[in-house]
Amino acid sequence: GNYMVTCGSEGMWKIHDLRKYGFVHQFKTYGHAPSDVDVSMTGMVAVGFGDHVQIWRNVFTQSWQDNNRPYLEQHFNGAGVNSVRFRPYEDVLGVGHSGGFGSMLVPGAGFANFDSFEANPFETKRQRREREVRGLLEKLQPDSIMLDPGKIGNVNQKLSKAFEEDLKREKEEKEAEKKKKEKKRMRGKNKVGKRMKKKALKVGSEQRKKAKDRLEAEAEGKADDSSDSDGEAESSAAEGGQQHGKEEDASRPA
Repeated sequence: GNYMVTCGSEGMWKIHDLRKYGFVHQFKTYGHAPSDVDVSMTGMVAVGFGDHVQIWRNVFTQSWQDNNRPYLEQHFNGAGVNSVRFRPYEDVLGVGHSGGFGSMLVPGAGFANFDSFEANPFETKRQRREREVRGLLEKLQPDSIMLDPGKIGNVNQKLSKAFEEDLKREKEEKEAEKKKKEKKRMRGKNKVGKRMKKKALKVGSEQRKKAKDRLEAEAEGKADDSSDSDGEAESSAAEGGQQHGKEEDASRPA
């Protein structure tokens, strides 16, 4: 979690934000210093002091000025509270005191819907055994997570050289562009619109040239295909004529 609850002998208990190493809220008990604190699964805080037990909620988001009254409070007359613990997944708080053991119902302290595949508080022996077996089967093999010690710290020289060459070329191109000075033109000839129009015309001419080259290449390919088909037709016709001549020679009387 991101928060931590601490209590001290001066009668204060504080909420610390572990992300910035400082307390964000602090609350004060009355009569006695806090003896024990516990946090439920839904963020409720139970504080035991003297013969009192207080339940606070929304303490991680609200300060003392906005949240100055406890959610629940229970008195154990004549019995000093030693420890408080929430029961997981249930709305029950266990209280240990000098006179024995007590419990409190705290609505909303536990998760109402739990994931039985993650943590099932009502699992049987058979379910626990199956969970252990499944966990062992789902573990990765050591060979699949081990690193090759021979490759650690090495550098691919080819990739690094190519990367350095690309950086050098880009740097040279940028320097050349900086050194290149624009020609001084007459008034109105070097406006932004004129430059953009010239750039667009240049891009359009390059695209037209590429399209023209592509169409010419396709036309040449079709011409080659048609010439190949014509040659095949002529050769097949010549073969057919030769075969017809042979048949006529064979049909003539000797």
